[in-house]
Amino acid sequence: MKLAFAFCLMTIIVGLAWAQNNTLCHSETIVTGDCKQRIRGFTYLAGRERCHRFRTRACSVTGNFFHSRDECKLKCIPESKNSNGENGFVNFMNRAMSQVQDMLQSLVNYASMP
Repeated sequence: MKLAFAFCLMTIIVGLAWAQNNTLCHSETIVTGDCKQRIRGFTYLAGRERCHRFRTRACSVTGNFFHSRDECKLKCIPESKNSNGENGFVNFMNRAMSQVQDMLQSLVNYASMP
């Protein structure tokens, strides 16, 4: 009897912990303040089941916001989909294009400085 109770309790705790992880991924991205600080990161788009680049000017960003694509994937995309869901070449190209866009944006920002 004690073993069955312990098993049920562990199942409930694991279920609650897993649900807490998913609520972050399905919550809104919360942008606070008007500091003009450039903040870059990623947010999880549940409808597309992907981590998407997110940029804003604010004091801070919380909620569905991650500092890296890998952090977003670890929290929000199941391991089975994360490792097998995308073709390796497509994943490589997505990362490469993201890095090229970041470099170009940095150059534009540098050129526009007084």
